[in-house]
Amino acid sequence: MDIINKNITTPPLAQNAIDIFQGEWSCSWPDRGNESIIAGKVAAFDDPRMHWANQNIPGGIKDREVLELGPLEAAHTYMLEKFAAKAITSIEANRRAFLKSLIIKEIYHLQRSQFLLGDFNRYLETSKDYFDICIASGVLYHMENPVKLLSLIAQHCNNVMLWTHYYDEVLIKQNDNVRHDTFVSKEVRIVAGFKHHVHKRIYADALGWSGFCGAAGHYSMWMTRSDIIASLQYFGFDHIIVGLEQPTHDNGPCFCIAAKK
Repeated sequence: MDIINKNITTPPLAQNAIDIFQGEWSCSWPDRGNESIIAGKVAAFDDPRMHWANQNIPGGIKDREVLELGPLEAAHTYMLEKFAAKAITSIEANRRAFLKSLIIKEIYHLQRSQFLLGDFNRYLETSKDYFDICIASGVLYHMENPVKLLSLIAQHCNNVMLWTHYYDEVLIKQNDNVRHDTFVSKEVRIVAGFKHHVHKRIYADALGWSGFCGAAGHYSMWMTRSDIIASLQYFGFDHIIVGLEQPTHDNGPCFCIAAKK
């Protein structure tokens, strides 16, 4: 479909905007009034991970200024507004995901959210902004330098909620969906003074899907569970809660972390 030149001949409907990216949506959408919406399959607009974040970040999300990294399709942004966040700055590097987020902002009338198109690592390196909370759900395991991201978050936020996959050799070998996955090497790194292990994963065929929602490169580096927690402590987050752990998740072991300085 030619996004710019294709004219719509039906009355205005939310589905018209959704169908600009037909077949590329990951998330299912809440119905809008009497209009049933057809998009993806993941029920991210009522995500237990975000409910967990609201319950476990000290003080909750209400009336807080939030930095959201990688909104993908703005489902969590939608929930942050439902939780009455004071303001949400949401940064997305993927052009198509950014446009999807704007569609959701318009359809669901998000009033306190600003979407910015760009690399959130570069933003954190140069910005002087400070936030009450950082929401980093589904981004850490897409980073080429995950510890650098954690160090940058620590410079800009008092609280962080992470949901991420992590590397565990035993659990991955037991998982039929990922045991033959594209983990190709292991290395020891020291970033910002913190020594840790990372495991290189190649995206491979996933890059061929127009709805691909990983990072810009051809690979990412996964951290171990223990190194993720230790790195947060190293960068000053001394109050850490772990929850919603899924060692046998289809895409690899994962968990949520709420961390406070």
